[in-house]
Amino acid sequence: MIIHKYKTKEDWMDAILESLDLHMGDTVGLAGGGTPRPIYESLDYETVNFISIDERADGSNLNMISEAMPDAMVTGFDASLPIDDALNEMTVVLEGEIAQKGYIFDLLILGMGPDGHVASIFPDSEVPEDELVCHTTTDVFDVHDRMTLTYKALESSKRVILLISGEVKLELLEDLKGDLPIDRFVEGLEVFAY
Repeated sequence: MIIHKYKTKEDWMDAILESLDLHMGDTVGLAGGGTPRPIYESLDYETVNFISIDERADGSNLNMISEAMPDAMVTGFDASLPIDDALNEMTVVLEGEIAQKGYIFDLLILGMGPDGHVASIFPDSEVPEDELVCHTTTDVFDVHDRMTLTYKALESSKRVILLISGEVKLELLEDLKGDLPIDRFVEGLEVFAY
């Protein structure tokens, strides 16, 4: 794991945007939450495909991404559908990516919660190893029901970066003990922190 630390949000954003090497037809996985939004607002997205990696039952992640990138081609879980139907639709999308190029993401942008969760995989989540998507729940955050890509799908990435802000998340990341969802991504992970 490589951790790049920045003193200001502006330096953090500049470093991230400079590090991205996106090409026509690339597929980029997008985390929800507030931390990555300013990056999304600054991306050149005309020739890139995007997939939202998790969704809350209220559809707020895809809504945030759509607001930040109004003209981008973004696929996400359809929160207006029953959960099983939304999971099935996303499975078809991901299987199409794998069939086309042998993996899903050219770039995966992860965020991390203060409890070490990634996407909507929480420390107590049961995540099937052989599926690409699953339904999870949490009692820690306001929106209980979630839909998420699994480790299998998230790990099908050529490059993974983690965007974090704040000392709490940085300290958690620097003191990992192997029992949090983020631990699955430490090898080869590039972290951008401010």
